[in-house]
Amino acid sequence: MGKGSKKKIVIWILGVIVIAILAGFAYIYSQMNKINTVEIQKGNDELNISNEAAELDSSITNIAFFGLSMNPGEDNSTDSIMILSIDQKRNKLKVSSIMRDTYVDLADGRGANNIKNAYRFGGPTLAIKTLNSNYDLNIKNYVTVNDEGFDKLIDSIGGVEIDIKDYEVPIMRTVGIYSSGKYTLSGKQALAYCRDRKLGNGDFERTERQRTVLTKVFEKMQTVQITKYPAIISDMLPYVETSMNKGEIISLASTVFPKMKTLEPARFPVDGYWFEDKKPGEYYYIVANIKTTAYQMHRFIYDDSKPVGKY
Repeated sequence: MGKGSKKKIVIWILGVIVIAILAGFAYIYSQMNKINTVEIQKGNDELNISNEAAELDSSITNIAFFGLSMNPGEDNSTDSIMILSIDQKRNKLKVSSIMRDTYVDLADGRGANNIKNAYRFGGPTLAIKTLNSNYDLNIKNYVTVNDEGFDKLIDSIGGVEIDIKDYEVPIMRTVGIYSSGKYTLSGKQALAYCRDRKLGNGDFERTERQRTVLTKVFEKMQTVQITKYPAIISDMLPYVETSMNKGEIISLASTVFPKMKTLEPARFPVDGYWFEDKKPGEYYYIVANIKTTAYQMHRFIYDDSKPVGKY
């Protein structure tokens, strides 16, 4: 075979590879149409981002994550509230769980209330503004996922292995688990595990379960073959609402997330910095000093310092 023929074969092979890559991106891009994308005003003033927060480390991106127990877009309080911090300096993801019954000043003069009601009263924009104003953050984007989306994600990756404790068995009996031990939970089972707030240490342990499952998902995703990603994306996206556009999502999925090596969770307020108040049908977690909690959160997100409670 002559040099000319070999060169043609190499060019042909490279052409096939390029076409395959472009086809893959085209497929993923087309799947993005399944996401409910919502445009929001992203100016600092519109989102209650202070001048100090606007100058925070640009290598760390904060995204608000809201979990709803009904379809995104419907009037509802948030079942879970997290801040996903993408730390490109240290190549790690950090997840800050916010107690949904934390009593704060809602943005836009909505008065003091449980932070979960910010989404109910004003959707993701009010929820973001409330997070920014209380914790002096620079959040400009959000992702909302409902129960079915969570369910689909877990099933798409083949479930997650969780160690069920004795006192958690009553939660799990409704989904077919009748004794303690390690189980690979399906989406439906993982949802039951994450949502119960009556057993153990109430809502505090509930948010811990959520962080545990999220960590297991992160670990499992690192073992999933890349060829399965399109199916996972296709299954989950119809249940996702976000303010990020297609380009931003693809950039995160293709260039940022693959570099993340670890996921580190934390919960706010930290033990010893809150007290409980009760009213008929309502629980409130009163933060002793919101500025102290904001400082602890900043230390975790930007200085990589795990918060420690006091007893």
